Amino acid sequence: MYDDCVKAQKSIEFEQYILRDDEIGQRFMMLFAKKAKEGLTIRVLLDRVGSRDMYGSKIVQDIKDHGGAIEFYNPINWLNLFVPTTWFPRNHTKTMLIDSRIAHIGSVCLASYMADWRDLHARISGVLVDEITQDFSHIWKRTADRTAVSRDTAASGDPDFDYLIARPHLTPSPIYRQLLAQIHSAKEHIYMATPYFLPPYGLRQALCSAAQRGVDVRVILTEQTDVPLAIHVSRSYFPRLLKKGLRIFSYKGTVFHAKYSIVDGKWATMGSVNLDYLSLLENREANIVITRHDAVQNLKKQFYGDLENCDEIDSDFWKKIPLHYKIIGYLGRSVKRMI
Repeated sequence: MYDDCVKAQKSIEFEQYILRDDEIGQRFMMLFAKKAKEGLTIRVLLDRVGSRDMYGSKIVQDIKDHGGAIEFYNPINWLNLFVPTTWFPRNHTKTMLIDSRIAHIGSVCLASYMADWRDLHARISGVLVDEITQDFSHIWKRTADRTAVSRDTAASGDPDFDYLIARPHLTPSPIYRQLLAQIHSAKEHIYMATPYFLPPYGLRQALCSAAQRGVDVRVILTEQTDVPLAIHVSRSYFPRLLKKGLRIFSYKGTVFHAKYSIVDGKWATMGSVNLDYLSLLENREANIVITRHDAVQNLKKQFYGDLENCDEIDSDFWKKIPLHYKIIGYLGRSVKRMI
């Protein structure tokens, strides 16, 4: 991503949930300022919560002084600070465009503390970039100018790849809708990887139903986490899911932050979407859907590689969890739509 920014000739357009005011974040922001000074179009859209420490950073003003533009999505101020329902949606996408010619999309944030996490990002060229560019222009107008109206994403024109956006307040999410459709029609296997697993009722039922009809359903989750409450709530669902036939694996060694799913080796999706209420039902999210055989198989190979760093969770795990963590998990379900 950094190398592509260095080589940029016309524009850098960047949409990100977490960009920290640290070594990595400053490195990119200083480059954005340099490119703005050279006359390139620089448009950066950051989430006000995820990138909160960048909000008052001097580098933001430096970029603006050089002609770049930076906006913050859905700011929280004193008027809505004590009304949690107004804190959402968040902009959870992680997309970068270089000269409207190259795109980067996935789950990677720009923060030093996340540098050694297991993550997944894709570098894209071709006609799909046109659709990503159109969508960025659309959300930029809605955020910066407030002139654009909501619309559905047009087809990309690429039969092997599609770009799907979950737009807040426009339900159901096309990403969630496609995922459910693939799970319902799965015949052989469903492989899913996510750091946060708080599946809505419809997703839980679909996965259990698939496992009950003989589909090999495997889910990789993280053992280490930056959101402990999410882990406790997630584990409270395990006893029933395991009983229904799902196989759940815990990734060891570092935080697992990649987000991807594969169905029957023919369909896959990757991007910013977690398997939780916020990502599937609330936030702005961006995923690509892949049907090209070699690309799907590449993701499948990565899944098997990730499994090698996992321990499988068995039915006795629940007995080993301290009682207070079980209580936290069950009580935490009351705020599952906010974590």
